Amino acid sequence: MPTFILILFSFLFYTPAFAEDKTPLKDFALSLENTTRYENYDFWGDPAGSPYQNTGGQFYNELTASFSRRLSDYESFQGRFDVLYNDSRYRSQHNGLVLERGNLTWEKGNTSVPFRTQLGDNFSFMSIRTIQRSLKGFQLELQPAFSSQDRKQSLLFFTGTGADDYRDFTPAKNLFSGGSYLIEDKKWGNYSFNLLQNHQASEIKDGLAARNQLVGSITGEKILAFRKQKMTLEGEVAYLKGDYNLTANTTETNKDGIGLFGQFTADTGTPFNYRLRYENYGKNYRPNASSVNRDYEGYEAHGGWRFAKGLNLRGRLQYFVDAASTANPTDTYVAGTNLTGPLAVSFLPGLTTGLDAFIQDAKNKDRTTNTRTANLNMNFGMPVRTWAARLVLIARNVENFADNANWAGQRSYETNLSATHAIALGSFKGSVTPGLIYQNMAGNATNRDNYGVNLGLQIANAMHQIGLDAKFFSQNAYAPGTSNEVTNNVGFNYRFTKGPHIFGIETNYTDRDPTPGTAIGQSSTQAYKFAVFYTLKLDKEQGKPISSMFSKLAAQPEEAAAAATAVSPFSIGQPLQKAVDGLAAQGITGGLMQPGLVVYEARLLNEIDQRQRLALLHDEKVVTKTALIIDFDDVGNQSTVSQTFERVRSILLKRFGSPVDTFEQGQFSPNFARDVNSGKFVRIIEWRTENGAVRFGIPQRLDRQIRMELQYASKFPSRNETFWSVEEVR
Repeated sequence: MPTFILILFSFLFYTPAFAEDKTPLKDFALSLENTTRYENYDFWGDPAGSPYQNTGGQFYNELTASFSRRLSDYESFQGRFDVLYNDSRYRSQHNGLVLERGNLTWEKGNTSVPFRTQLGDNFSFMSIRTIQRSLKGFQLELQPAFSSQDRKQSLLFFTGTGADDYRDFTPAKNLFSGGSYLIEDKKWGNYSFNLLQNHQASEIKDGLAARNQLVGSITGEKILAFRKQKMTLEGEVAYLKGDYNLTANTTETNKDGIGLFGQFTADTGTPFNYRLRYENYGKNYRPNASSVNRDYEGYEAHGGWRFAKGLNLRGRLQYFVDAASTANPTDTYVAGTNLTGPLAVSFLPGLTTGLDAFIQDAKNKDRTTNTRTANLNMNFGMPVRTWAARLVLIARNVENFADNANWAGQRSYETNLSATHAIALGSFKGSVTPGLIYQNMAGNATNRDNYGVNLGLQIANAMHQIGLDAKFFSQNAYAPGTSNEVTNNVGFNYRFTKGPHIFGIETNYTDRDPTPGTAIGQSSTQAYKFAVFYTLKLDKEQGKPISSMFSKLAAQPEEAAAAATAVSPFSIGQPLQKAVDGLAAQGITGGLMQPGLVVYEARLLNEIDQRQRLALLHDEKVVTKTALIIDFDDVGNQSTVSQTFERVRSILLKRFGSPVDTFEQGQFSPNFARDVNSGKFVRIIEWRTENGAVRFGIPQRLDRQIRMELQYASKFPSRNETFWSVEEVR
């Protein structure tokens, strides 16, 4: 705390410029943002059917204050503090005044050893197998220079704890301390040496003693060239010594564990590319800051072929072993294929596809697990007159060969048809998307047909933005002892923006009506949420007086920025056609034109098997935002959701470096989907660029879909605004 106060006051007041100019804080850029929010929840009927268990009025107020000062082209100082006043059981576990996040950052590049130091909230990243998480503490990065321009090095030191806020702040409960040395050499490659120590205090409630563990790792990455081939070799060797939690109330102590990772990626200079991957994490390799599976071994082979007109074909063979060191390991074999891009069908012009199919065999040694799963997921899109039509076909069949199994198989089919059309009402422009859904499920004591109708609407002008999503869904069961169920859901959002003022309304209504209902102990449920908020943003640029913060209180909406010089087909601010042509030059074609955006079935992150779509948002002239949308396989599986998210985040951290801002609220849990849709779970990571910002996270949506999005835009709404998804991409 004394260090914190000294750094803050020395930069605020002990400067020559301040002594010469009596205008308070003239040399600082300042920003204040305050959001006051009131919510009301209620339900009638069966509590088990309500998404909201805490009823009544909920109030909270969020204040974010930030400042920065650029002392020279090579030196800057900045800070940010997020303060919450809470009287809501949804927003935080604490009531009253809570300091949730605070950060002071000092960067200086014009010294013999350039450095960057942070006090408070920071993001500590060495590798996905050691640590990759937000901490509250201290971080110091040094970049000593080599005499050769072909070699760079960096030293990172940090200590901190993974707490959600500073209320009852006790770092010893889960304290991480570590250091990393990174060297980048154009000839020999990139290598890092990492060391991490973790201390967890004793927990009397669960009967757990204090736990300590030490993790060390060496990583390497080398780019090789052979004829036309460009090959990348990556690897990591990690070692753990210490204690870890086996369950919520049991501990393994003084254990040794090894973690191994290797990957070979090749671009052959032809339409063919391939990737080989190997992972092995020992029985006792369980770092507390990592999401990798213990006692696991995996082998993967991937290959891809890019056709001349943009069609991309990929295949994969995978072999995984869970509980590898036990007497009863589970072996999983996967063979899959993926096809994305335009299809040349003469009588269906503009047809594009995103197809994924795989067969998976999983069995353990004693045959208590022995299943075969066949899965087919086909997504088609094409223009039909003035509509953008989409058809989704999903089929899944699971066969159970386990000894003493009480079910032989289970199958499901789904068809989803929707179309989007542009609408214009005066100054309002947007789109409307009606849709139909049919599902059939049978086997494993399940026999039902499901039908649904949905409607999505997005419309806006310069100051007003309206979003609506409505669904009717009927589940018709035929198995004895089961009931039918009709569910209605309506979500509505409204935003009014004028200058620094933002006023918003959010509502959601759910109606669940089972039949025969109370005859078998069930009853209907109606539940609603109503929220209203007001946000005020005040900004002062460096060099201007504080009074300038209040000069825009009655300002009109800002005009769009002028088009920027494009550096890449993914850049914002460039002409739309130039962006489309740039993507085509990279083999990404067949975009489906929707009102205000173009959507491609395209896999930009080759290491991620989940479905990916690229969206270019535009104002009919220039690209205003780009978004990469990444689906989860199963949002009900807490483990796979967490691992998929962390794997994507690890790839982005390698590409973009350390983020300038992170916002993490809530934990991955069995209630993950419910927590996202209620705003209790938030993940936002941001990086800055010359022309804007890059944001990655899991946004809240009106249609309640759960997915990851990577967006690039000139600016983003506040981190407290959870509805930042591209709603038009469904």
